[in-house]
Formats: sequence, structure tokens, C-alpha cells
Amino acid sequence: MTAHMLRHTCSSRLWVRGLNVKSISKFLGHSSVNITMDTYTHASTEGIRADMNKIFLKKIKVVKLNKFRF
Repeated sequence: MTAHMLRHTCSSRLWVRGLNVKSISKFLGHSSVNITMDTYTHASTEGIRADMNKIFLKKIKVVKLNKFRF
């Protein structure tokens, strides 16, 4: 693993943990948040799965609630 790979990992993990993108960008010394988001921050499988579950679970709740409305 190279130092450059560690920067990508660090950026992605800080973003997943909810740190502000501007803070991550400054920490890594980037000139803009676009560099951080487009180049250094990568979606994780776990994050994608969690986001999909949120959407799916919201739809189930709406369907269940609508089913019992008169």
C-alpha cells in the first residue's frame, strides 16, 4: 500500500464517518472540495447498501401506512 492509497482511504473513511467535506479537503491540502469528492472520496459497498436500505425501508413504511388508510 502506498502513501497515495492511504490518502484515498483516509478521505473516504472520514467522509463516511460524517466529517464535513470542506474539513477533509483542507486536511488533505486540496485547493477545492471538488478535488476531494471527485478524486479522493470513494463510495463503499457498505455505504451504498445502507443508503439503499434507507430508501427501501421508507418505501415499505409508506406502503404499510397507505394500506390502512380509508
